[in-house]
Amino acid sequence: MKYEFDMRIADRLKELAMDTDVGERQIKTTLADICGIKYQAVQQWFLTGNPSPTNLAAIAKHYNANLMWIITGEGQKRGIALSDDEFAIISGWRKFPAETLDLIFLQQKAFLQAHDLD
Repeated sequence: MKYEFDMRIADRLKELAMDTDVGERQIKTTLADICGIKYQAVQQWFLTGNPSPTNLAAIAKHYNANLMWIITGEGQKRGIALSDDEFAIISGWRKFPAETLDLIFLQQKAFLQAHDLD
């Protein structure tokens, strides 16, 4: 999934960290620790880059936050955290080849249609 990173996402990441008494100077270090990455990678998010879906999922899980709220600002901020299974799916998603992802999407679409869930 590609999405455009903007300062509103950075603001929401800061807000989550500061809600737990993390000082503004420690936000990037804290986020790096949560994701198991270097401080410089997080610093890049706040300048020009995009955090990966895996990193956003790790942050959402850590703060019991709604991943869609982090990305879009819509919905509840907290209380809709990822389950361990959902986190594992997101974490492993990028390892699949494109052909496998296409098959997964087709199977998901067929399942939703067959069960009248789409």
